Amino acid sequence: MKVYRKLFLLMGLIAAVGCVKEDHSQCVRPGRMTLFFTYNQDQFRQHIRTLDVFIFDSDKRMYRERRFSTLELSMSVPTTRGNAPGWVLADLPPGVYYVVCWGNVGSASSYNRTPFSLNPVATPFESCYIRVPVGASTGDPIYYAPFRMHVHQRTRSGLDAGSESDYLTKAPDPNMQEYSFTVADGEIREKELSFGVAHRTVNVYIINYPGTVSDRSPVVEAFNLGVEYDFFYASRNTQANFSQPASPVNLPNDSRPTLLAPFHFAFGQIRPDMDFKLRASIATPVIEEVNLEEFIVEHKLRDANGIVPNVINIVIEYTPLGVNITLPTWNTSDVTPG
Repeated sequence: MKVYRKLFLLMGLIAAVGCVKEDHSQCVRPGRMTLFFTYNQDQFRQHIRTLDVFIFDSDKRMYRERRFSTLELSMSVPTTRGNAPGWVLADLPPGVYYVVCWGNVGSASSYNRTPFSLNPVATPFESCYIRVPVGASTGDPIYYAPFRMHVHQRTRSGLDAGSESDYLTKAPDPNMQEYSFTVADGEIREKELSFGVAHRTVNVYIINYPGTVSDRSPVVEAFNLGVEYDFFYASRNTQANFSQPASPVNLPNDSRPTLLAPFHFAFGQIRPDMDFKLRASIATPVIEEVNLEEFIVEHKLRDANGIVPNVINIVIEYTPLGVNITLPTWNTSDVTPG
């Protein structure tokens, strides 16, 4: 009886697997998918030092995630377009997957998600979001892929596609073609993930501030800046206030003492209550104040389509005749922290 029982168990196992040595027609062979990363043609490594990749299954629930270090991103994988930084996935079962990437996310940032490895009911794609620190340093802005310029423009001003509240309630493309890739049975495929800047930056420059040489570095406070994105790269309706000490910088062809307080924050509609206030130190009276919306209007920074630049530079200059708040005259791309 024991012999028959073992025979029946063996036959059931073979039938369940459906894949025997002589017949591979029913075998499921993992395909190979290469995800490779690009930014502004070949400038990925110059701008992105660390990378977080999130993969979702066909039900759009968190399936896998990986953080790439600077060293790992310095290595390349072969693609049909030449070698590039990337990730070769050789063990995914055939099916449809979705991917989102965030670059240069520091330890102060936080993700709202639950990986599948920690919870069988993992966080759905639509519920994932990232909260990014503002003004933490003068370091790299955050990058995102797959980057979509039409969403970027809508979120930047809210003017060319309705109000911000209207945009945030719009349902995304249900097919999510920009995010999806298909792993086919035994096939080798690849997907390019093109990155874009995911932050608006406001640089507050302070020129000839009294006592900037040593003991009187002022503080700039920013109010009501956006701090959260969902994984569709839409700014969530969440704001916060931040303070940033102004640090010395070197201006090109300009020897005047200059301080810089940079703020990187989430794209979204420019709110009427986004203010930048200069103080000698925390909890001291406000010395100068700039309303961002009023500054944009006064200096005609919106283009014909109502789009605001990615980077907004504000100069607070002390002169013998008083204080001027204006745009800079130099090429800000050459400004480096002192």
